Amino acid sequence: MLNRAISELARQKARDIKKAGILPFLPVVVVPFILLSPVWLTGKALFWGVVSLQFVPWRYYAGEILRSGHLPLWNPMNGMGAPLLANYQSALLYPPNWFLFLLQSLGGIGWGAWGEAILAAAHLAWAGIGMALLSRKLGIHPLGQSISGLAFGLSGYLVGRLGFLSINAAVSWLPWVILTIELIVSYSPGRGSNLGPFRESSWRGLISQIWRVRWLAICMTMQLLAGHAQTAWYTLLLAILWGSTRGWLNREVEESTSHPIIRWMEIKIRVQSVVSVWRHLALALVLAVGLSSVQLLPTAEYLLLSQRSSQVDFDFAMTYSFWPWRFLTMLAPDMFGNPVRGDFWGYGNYWEDALYIGLMPLILALAVIVKGKARARCLLGLAIISMVLALGKNTPVFPWLYHYIPTFSMFQAPTRFSIWCVFALALLAGIGIDAWRRPTGRGLYWTRLATAGALAVTLGAGVAWYFLNDIQLTFLRATALAGMWGVGTGLLALLAPTDEMDFPRNYNFVQKIWPGAVVLFLSADLLVAGWGLNPGIDLSFYQHSGVMDEQFRETLGGGRVFIPMDVEEGLKFKRYFRFDTFNPEIAWQTLRQVILPNLNLLDGVPSANNFDPLILDEYNQWMTKLAGTNGRIKTDLLNLMAVRVVEDMDSRDENGVSFRISGSGTRFRWVPCERLVLDAKEAWDILSSGKMEIDRQVVIQMDAEGVEANKPCNAADTVADIREISDSPNNVTIQVSTDVGGWLVASDVFYPGWRATLNGEVVPIKKANFLFRAVYVSPGVHTLVFSYYPTSFYMGALISLLAVSILWAASRLRR
Repeated sequence: MLNRAISELARQKARDIKKAGILPFLPVVVVPFILLSPVWLTGKALFWGVVSLQFVPWRYYAGEILRSGHLPLWNPMNGMGAPLLANYQSALLYPPNWFLFLLQSLGGIGWGAWGEAILAAAHLAWAGIGMALLSRKLGIHPLGQSISGLAFGLSGYLVGRLGFLSINAAVSWLPWVILTIELIVSYSPGRGSNLGPFRESSWRGLISQIWRVRWLAICMTMQLLAGHAQTAWYTLLLAILWGSTRGWLNREVEESTSHPIIRWMEIKIRVQSVVSVWRHLALALVLAVGLSSVQLLPTAEYLLLSQRSSQVDFDFAMTYSFWPWRFLTMLAPDMFGNPVRGDFWGYGNYWEDALYIGLMPLILALAVIVKGKARARCLLGLAIISMVLALGKNTPVFPWLYHYIPTFSMFQAPTRFSIWCVFALALLAGIGIDAWRRPTGRGLYWTRLATAGALAVTLGAGVAWYFLNDIQLTFLRATALAGMWGVGTGLLALLAPTDEMDFPRNYNFVQKIWPGAVVLFLSADLLVAGWGLNPGIDLSFYQHSGVMDEQFRETLGGGRVFIPMDVEEGLKFKRYFRFDTFNPEIAWQTLRQVILPNLNLLDGVPSANNFDPLILDEYNQWMTKLAGTNGRIKTDLLNLMAVRVVEDMDSRDENGVSFRISGSGTRFRWVPCERLVLDAKEAWDILSSGKMEIDRQVVIQMDAEGVEANKPCNAADTVADIREISDSPNNVTIQVSTDVGGWLVASDVFYPGWRATLNGEVVPIKKANFLFRAVYVSPGVHTLVFSYYPTSFYMGALISLLAVSILWAASRLRR
């Protein structure tokens, strides 16, 4: 009888889940758009931090290049030239970002910038939908699906980092990757089968395998294209952990016997199941890498030549290790203040350690953990592992992993490992809803006492807030608010359904509205916690030009603007984008006047500065060494960079900066003589010696076979006529007329993929002056063309096309 009752209950629960349909997903979709409604609904645009300094300018400039009929492969406007598409976080090939290009083509930069808020909200909703569907797959009740979706999609981790648009997009695919793994694991054509398809060895078996992992491959591809490698890597590690655990637990084996042979067979079945999951995951990963190769190969090439080619510096890697005191913010997110109110005073910044999923979901998750169910223990283990890693330098674990285990030295901010904790707690909260019943007996007593205590905490914090001045107000506000959410959770517990058999049928009026009250209560909690964390600005901020009047452009000529390193850092992090407040009491329009990279892209002003996650290693060395020079040497180096104008801090100016003419550097120069060197160190030693005539000599870096003895520079003063015929991001045509042979030196960085033709014939490009490009030109009138054809991009496109063909073939042949 008991078994029959349990079976009937399970069948009824399955019917309830199926009957719920899309209802659990409605709040998960709607609430993120409510959260960002002060931005998108009022016709504003996101702007704070890297939104305006990176993402909007990158995508605007890429859109403009596309409109001109070119591929957005190269950015000549920043850092003396830099890859654009290979810049991974620009995510130009991520399909949802094409929506922004469409808006920009219809309404210009204003519409494109406005669309970022829509896209960001959609990704929060997508993350929540994925978590809700995963909860449904795991058999969680419809109400639990909504709670899990809201707790994850509107968690402090996602909302706080929303301005990092690549993280916002990449994290939204995490639950979808786990969901598709769950679909693969749950496939079982028969007891003891090894997940079926991998038992087939024929080509039809391979087709079946490819078709079975297609959705996992597509989800992984989308995350890889979303533009945040750290999140994609953490998701892959989580997928391996999840798939291994679920593969081990998925096999049905007899537990009643202790015979060693039988036990060995049971272990063998489980191991085969885990190995099969790994095979599916590996196949999906290969397909995903193939599909996204058009992005990954150019990025890999850039990475190998960047400042992060081997590993990040230890101190840099440990930046933003989780601050242990921020565990308190899991109960009260603003315990250490909030930049929305301008009173954040904790370590680092607000968003990197943001973990809040709502007080009620946290309580539900803890309740499930206390009950000690197997599924809860696995998720608890994941949360613990996550936070041990997230603590970074605050424990000896992560430093040891950094030094001895590959991949742990690849990224900064160990605190981002906390995404696993948020994921686990959100699922535990959904599981907790299934077990949430009105307390009775001692449980009722303690629930009433806890509710009364939460009310007392709220009142006490409010009184202290009013009368005491020697306690941090952030403590009092946060405690009072947490107490209020605690009171609400207690009241919901006292009104919860009483009997699982009645859930969700046969309710009285209060119980019928109880599920809706739970969803509304959690939505309110998360909206209050996330409100204002992503401020908006009027579209005119992007639409109107900055300081670039005609006089300034004439002064700039064909040269570049340069901002010294200390000035750039001061403007970004001490004046405008301070971590303690979103409102530093300045006119935000002045941000457009100071030409910070990459905002210069909106005005079409070339800048020697670059604010990209990856920068060429030689460029990084050049800028670091430049900061340590002065006098004539610095002036010469700036001329080699084609710098015409230098920006300085100026408290007397209304914009806080002033511009001074620095030199007469131009992008293309004619130099009659060369000095040949073997390596970059020798080149820099010559450039920094102060004994080189930069107008008459160029340092050419050769290989060992190509080095000859340097000859005296006896050429008389010569003048070459240099005219730019055409100029586009990937192609520059120059006409050179000279009576003597010499070097055409471009003040653009030396980078693979650039090729040169002289009168239609391919000629070699040499690395010049440590960082730049030069081509030898013989006497006469010539047409010199610099073109950017990155092999990595075209090879990646070919591999991606091949992967798409394989999926298409699998869809046809599986029939």
